Amino acid sequence: MTTTAVSMDSNAGAIQASGRNSMALDGQDFMKIMITELTNQDPFEPMKNQELLNQMATIQQLQSSQEMSKSFGLLMERYDNVLMGQELTTASGMIGQLISGDTIAGQYALGKVVAVNRDGDNILLELDTGQQINLNDMTRLGGSNSQDIVGKMAIGMTAAGEKVVGKIVSVEVNSSGVTLHLQKAGSPADATVAVPLRSSSIINEDTADLLIGYSVAGLGGIEGVVESVKWTAEKVILNVRDTTDKINELPLENLININ
Repeated sequence: MTTTAVSMDSNAGAIQASGRNSMALDGQDFMKIMITELTNQDPFEPMKNQELLNQMATIQQLQSSQEMSKSFGLLMERYDNVLMGQELTTASGMIGQLISGDTIAGQYALGKVVAVNRDGDNILLELDTGQQINLNDMTRLGGSNSQDIVGKMAIGMTAAGEKVVGKIVSVEVNSSGVTLHLQKAGSPADATVAVPLRSSSIINEDTADLLIGYSVAGLGGIEGVVESVKWTAEKVILNVRDTTDKINELPLENLININ
């Protein structure tokens, strides 16, 4: 009886030790513990078959859970690597393109992408200005320099809160940000309005369709709702339906206001 008591104490110690390292237990550890329990069990009160089956089931569940967690972890790691690879490919295609956005230093910048860098889980676009913009924080404009957006139509909000639609005459870049100088339709070329690029949207062949359904006004007294957009070799035409259901053609560059 004394020998049995000592063995049971040893078994209890093994169980306590396993409790302290429960995070490191695997199926083999549980098998060792179970064999120890069977070897040192009280012969007058042996473990019942059902208890043995329950412990075996626990071991199998533990092994399945650990294998599943390991497989899931590997799957997620591969998925993240695939996504990162796709983002790097997309970013590499932007080299030479004009973009704008918030830099990693918190400034608003405009410049040409000259390189792509990876910083942990972040993809950084390096500009010819020496600044870097996180891929998630950029606005792609297209073109290879700031002059490529000159002549495009844009709609934006001035610092005073006035909504302005006009042709981009020039682009100003300084430490405070990027500013577009817009010429309203029918206004002299030197009568421009300054609009921060941050609060502006470029209207071109790719975005003109977004005007469908909006109320607009243009030169020649044309007013109404944009029904559709069509493109010619020279310009973009807005088909505007007025209050008499008449469709009028409004060249994009003659657009005065959007409501």
